[in-house]
Amino acid sequence: MTKIKVRILIFILSLSSVFALPQVGSGQTNITEINRSTSLIAQMELNRSSRQFDKGVEHYKAGRFYSALEIFRQLMKKPISENSQLTASYLMAMKCNYHLEKYEEAKRIGRNFLTDFSDSNYLDDVYHCFGDIFIREGGYRTATESYLIARSVTVEPELAKQIDKKLKKLTNGFLTRDDITDLLAFEKVQSNRAILTLMLADAIIAEGDSDGAALTLFRMDINLIPKSFRDYYDVLRKRTYKQTEGNIVIGVVLPLTGINEEEGNAFLLGLKQAIVEVQQTRALNIILEVLDNEGDNLKTIECMDKLVGNPNVMAIIGPLSAVNSTVAVSTAKHYGIPFLIPVSTQSGLSTLGESIFQMNMDLIKRGQYIAEYAIRFLGLETVAVVSPAERLGIELVDGFVERADELGAQILDIQWYSGLPVDLKNQFKALRKVAFRLEEQYNQVEIIDLQFDTLDQTLVISEKDFFPELVEEEEISSSDSSKIVLSSIDGIFVPIHPGDINYVGSQISSYNFDTQLLGNMNWYDLDELSQEMIGPNVKGMIVFTDFIFPEDDEAMVVLSDRLQHHELRKMALHGYDITMFLASRLQKNITKHALAQNLNQAGMYRGISKLFSFTDHNPRENSSIHILRFEGDHFTKVNEIIADTLFIHSLQSP
Repeated sequence: MTKIKVRILIFILSLSSVFALPQVGSGQTNITEINRSTSLIAQMELNRSSRQFDKGVEHYKAGRFYSALEIFRQLMKKPISENSQLTASYLMAMKCNYHLEKYEEAKRIGRNFLTDFSDSNYLDDVYHCFGDIFIREGGYRTATESYLIARSVTVEPELAKQIDKKLKKLTNGFLTRDDITDLLAFEKVQSNRAILTLMLADAIIAEGDSDGAALTLFRMDINLIPKSFRDYYDVLRKRTYKQTEGNIVIGVVLPLTGINEEEGNAFLLGLKQAIVEVQQTRALNIILEVLDNEGDNLKTIECMDKLVGNPNVMAIIGPLSAVNSTVAVSTAKHYGIPFLIPVSTQSGLSTLGESIFQMNMDLIKRGQYIAEYAIRFLGLETVAVVSPAERLGIELVDGFVERADELGAQILDIQWYSGLPVDLKNQFKALRKVAFRLEEQYNQVEIIDLQFDTLDQTLVISEKDFFPELVEEEEISSSDSSKIVLSSIDGIFVPIHPGDINYVGSQISSYNFDTQLLGNMNWYDLDELSQEMIGPNVKGMIVFTDFIFPEDDEAMVVLSDRLQHHELRKMALHGYDITMFLASRLQKNITKHALAQNLNQAGMYRGISKLFSFTDHNPRENSSIHILRFEGDHFTKVNEIIADTLFIHSLQSP
């Protein structure tokens, strides 16, 4: 007999010894023993169910929702005599389905719970979960109704706090005045009626009727207002004191958590700074509905669905990444809601819908602008390129080469590299060969009929001076040729990725090009260029950037104090300027369609760091760029291109 079989036999024998019925004794003794055995079996089953439940909760807390759901499903099948936590198992199964986005199944379990356990202590949690499901599905009125039921039956202070927090978010324009009025018609709980009345006053203010809102608040019994909503009441009352142009709800989608959370929060910081200033100077009450997409495409779709489903959202700003922006456009384009894409440089986004606005110039257009300026304004006739072989470099170079060729410039060579540009020896040596051949063409020796005295040693004549084809050509080594300064290439375009200045800037001077360097926006980093081993190498470079750092602007001072890193300050400035641009086109009782027209017809807008303008050739895509020259220790703004037009500036340091 195997060891396993022996163990099983021992286990069976042990059970039989515990539960075996006595063979001898009175009938009363038999009944007592039977009851005792039954009780022991039931207790063991209850203990087993309890351990299973605890294991399910452990999985749930760790985010292993599929594993947790399987456990709770099994527990739901047991009668309450075998599972004392039956109602809790239903609740946890409902919550697992919610987190797995199986909303219909979650609602089915919730309905069964309400039918079978109408007097359960978990009613508040079930209604709370219903509210969360309806929020996910965009049913804001139904969600509000569920949250109100949950808060009316709960006795848990922590749960009540969570519910009130969510109800406060729903006051930001998610419900229409009719929605709130309908809910008030059936609501009996006085504290809930007080919350709905506050929401109603908010909706009335949004319609521009401050007096009507003030009267609504005046009729309220403030003693019925829950403590967590007293601050909301005070805010509403203050807003009725001044005439406003009505509430304007702006949706925002940003990565506030995840790998890009620093950039997302920096952008939001600049956006909020702009809102503060707008509300101090104009009678506009702008409400932000900020959603976190975590930098994820599916989350982005979810955020966009929520915002476009809210009838009060007037415009949407975000997200940040090119991929997230493309996904968001696919949702926004069907709803006609003005959608401002902040920083994506993906080509063609603005062409996907009449209300899609790309606030950053795409890379191909930037390349075209750089070529236009280099050839028409700087007069460069021969140009070359050293570029990364990724999307940023490829699209910039495509635009640059296409326009340079159209304008008649000679494209001498394009050198590509992949990964970090730690060693560009091969690329720059290849350019030197091209430049050297060109130098030889420019300096060909002409044979002239000279009369001279052979005794005169003033001229030292070499055979190769007149008959080079008879002399074996001497190969010019890299060490020899690198000592010669070459000026036959008029300009070299060197686009780089952020953070690559150290690598590329330290190598350029080693190859002795007397040429005009042209750089993209990622060269605009004075901290990096100020290094002794880099700055002198690229002095005189012309840098084309869509933003500049203002020196003395008050908003810049505020943002710089809170953000030390170069890239984060830049992102905050993006958020600030885009919000100020949008606010400049807002007005009383404006519709989404009218706002889209206002944005499309806007003339040039000059922010503190960015320029915004649109052209008929590139509708709804920003067509403005700053042109700077690096002077060795600072940048000087020399020109700017606005809507395809070059403007020359007096010298100034940005």
